[in-house]
Amino acid sequence: MLPRTPRSNRLLCALALAAGAAVVMAPEAAAQQARTQAPPDDTIRLFQRFVEDGAIAPHVWIEGQGRLQTNAPMFGDTGQRWFAGSVLGLGLTENLEVGLSVGLVYLDPDNADRDSGLSDIEVHGKYRLDELPLSITVGGIIKFPTADDKNGIGTGKSDFEGFVAVRKDLGHVNVVGNAGIRVNGDPDVPGIDGETSLLLGGGAIIGLTPKLYNSWELTFESKRFSGGESDTRLTPGLMWRTGSRGVVRVGVGLGLSDGAPDFEAIGGIALTY
Repeated sequence: MLPRTPRSNRLLCALALAAGAAVVMAPEAAAQQARTQAPPDDTIRLFQRFVEDGAIAPHVWIEGQGRLQTNAPMFGDTGQRWFAGSVLGLGLTENLEVGLSVGLVYLDPDNADRDSGLSDIEVHGKYRLDELPLSITVGGIIKFPTADDKNGIGTGKSDFEGFVAVRKDLGHVNVVGNAGIRVNGDPDVPGIDGETSLLLGGGAIIGLTPKLYNSWELTFESKRFSGGESDTRLTPGLMWRTGSRGVVRVGVGLGLSDGAPDFEAIGGIALTY
């Protein structure tokens, strides 16, 4: 496995990536006056805080998604973590959404045996309080401990999260922010207790062309378990509309703290109805 890189090196890498993207996008931005852009809507959402985004699914959002994390923390160990599953959002009304996520997990720890199994199931619900001039949404997430805690895929305990999200439409740019509190259950691991963690996040979704969008997202979560570290990530991404219903999503997560994976690759194909 790759050694964990120092936090400062990861931060420099993230800043270099952002600077490089700015250089690449500068000619694109200058050319926007000559062609039509598409403003982001509620079918264009962030990667890390998909649920805590202030958007509400118009009707149905269903996404097949895969994630690969390298040097991911695993209760005192590190290793690779693969996830393949689905994300569902149901817009029951124009202001109310419920949904869930579930999938399969494959773990390859540095100092233990490989294992795989069903992930925990996360169920969410959220309600938009107001839409103009600033979209304000409140909601919650419940994690049901369906993953096997004996092999480290899950903790064997439920988690509960409450959050508030805001989203501001600035035309061809949507600005998103969120804050929340997660109560983490005590895992069945000797000497490790669950803690109440604080979540903060923000980002922007930019319409580049009628079908192409760019997103930038910065997320933070204080440590979830005793002896752990906080999780800070920078996640740039691209989203491309395919036809009237499809969205292809590709993102890269860069860990900026010791409690985050060093690197995360995210890919998904979503259908909206």
